[in-house]
Parts: sequence; structure tokens; C-alpha cells
Amino acid sequence: PEWQVPKQGILSLDFVEVTKPLTPDTIVVHPDGHSGPAGKEPVSPLFSPPLSRTAVGNLKQLVEKLGKSVEYDNPEDYKLQVVRDWSNRNLFSCEQLDALLPAFSTEDSRVQFLVIAFARTLDWHGFGNVCLLLTQPEMKKLRGKLGPVALFDEVSAVGYYELDLSIPEQRFVGQELIHLAIDEPGENFVETQYNGIDLSVPMPWSKLLPSKGLITLYYCRASSTIQSTRKHGCLRGSLDYPWSTGGLVPDDHKSNYTVWFWKDVYCSGWGQPPGAEWCKGYRLRRIKQKMLIIAETAEEVFSLLDSDGGGGLE
Repeated sequence: PEWQVPKQGILSLDFVEVTKPLTPDTIVVHPDGHSGPAGKEPVSPLFSPPLSRTAVGNLKQLVEKLGKSVEYDNPEDYKLQVVRDWSNRNLFSCEQLDALLPAFSTEDSRVQFLVIAFARTLDWHGFGNVCLLLTQPEMKKLRGKLGPVALFDEVSAVGYYELDLSIPEQRFVGQELIHLAIDEPGENFVETQYNGIDLSVPMPWSKLLPSKGLITLYYCRASSTIQSTRKHGCLRGSLDYPWSTGGLVPDDHKSNYTVWFWKDVYCSGWGQPPGAEWCKGYRLRRIKQKMLIIAETAEEVFSLLDSDGGGGLE
């Protein structure tokens, strides 16, 4: 809708880049209309300018600059500016994001670092796994800045979802998950709840989700589905998948990155855990994170749960 900018007040917004880096094998459409250098088919306009594999930067120089942050009055702002300048010339890998994230010591700077890296990560199908390193409040902020649709990756859809269906973007993600579950074999929706009540997804939801309510679920995949989506972008392969080239996901966009607390349930090189065994460990981690929001130590958590002060839990 048309909107005339007010003459007073403070406008705060995030202008976010959502394109994905090209691989060296991706075709570039030149201004005069011809494609090259390899010239197979035009590249999707969703891709950014071409970059070589060597553009995944060596971190040594960047880490050295980050180490100088103590010399500045606002070290977090300095570190973000260093990373932003670096990202203008280089790409990151998910392993590098994992290594750099601890360099940022505040909730806002950790979130802003991943906002900067979002469109500058070459093996971007592993970006969602990097996000698992965030706390729940940090993840909420990241979703607010990038949006749930931009963060959703059907190639790496395995994970836990908590969707407010009154928000169109979150409802869209829920609808996409249902479409995937219809097409993919096995039990995909695990521990599904709607407004806190266990639920088997009704068939009418395959066409249209409710416009209100909270749905939570673990989305799971069979190992064969993970391998197929990793190769083609979807279960059976399609030339319509926007991030594939000739029906195949570019190797540079695939990620072998594994977040540390999932290493026991991952299959090497898949980027996602197969089956549903991972759900239990992830549920325990979510509970722990929620406890850390209200208390900093185990003693404080126990004190909050001990409602009668008797030293035990009923």
C-alpha cells in the first residue's frame, strides 16, 4: 500500500539481502542478454554476482582484526563492522560461522553477525544448523530480522517448528511442511500439537491451514529422502527448484557442517539426522534453554520448581 513517510519520528528497519552466492559452475546472464561463461541456461535472478571457490575467505586476517576490538570503546560494533567489510569481498562457510560466533559476546551482536552472513554463506544449506547454536531469545530476534520464510529451507527441513498460524509467514512455512509430508515417505510429523493438544494433521489442512492457533512439531525424514533432497532439492528431483542447476543442487551449496550436539545422530555428509531418534535429545536441549531464560544456574531452576520450599519436587 502507498504510504507517505511521516516528517517526525524514528524509523527503524532491517534491509536484508536474501540472494544466494553463485557457484563457479553457475551461468551468468550478461547485460547484453547472452549467457556465459559455460552457457547452459540463464541463472535465476535470485542469485548474486558470480564468485570463485577461493572467495570463501581465509579467516586468519579477519580473526586478527577482531582481536583488536579491545582497543575500541564499543568492541561489538567494531567487530560487526569488520565482519561486514570482510563479507563484501569474501564468502563464509558454515564451519567458519561456527568458529566466529563465539567472538561476539552480546545477544544483539551474535544475531547481527548471522544477519550479515545470511546471504554470504556458500554452503548455505547448512545455515539452519548454525542457527541451532543460538539461544531461544537470539533465534526469535533472528527470525524477526530475516523472516521465517527466508530462513526456511526445504532441502534441510528436518528440525523443530513452533508456528503461530495467525502470522501469514509462519502459516506459509506450516503449509510447506504439510506439502512436503504428503510427498515424502514415512512419519514426518512427530509429536505434533495444536494449541498444546496432541494432533494428527487433518486432511483439510493439506489445502488450507487454520488462520489462528499455535502448532508445534518435529519434522523428520527417512535417510533416503535426505539423500534425494540433498541431491536434487526435493524428493524426486525437479527442474523447477529455484536453487538447482539442471535439476541438481550445486555441490558448493551443500553443507557437511554438523552442530556439535547432533554429531551422534548425524550421518556423515548428510547435514540432517535421519529418523526420529534425534527428537528426544533436541527436546531436552529446548527444555534446558527455556530454563536458562528464567534462571542462570541449576540451583535457581530447582528453587523455582520447589514451590513449597520443602526441598523436593512433587
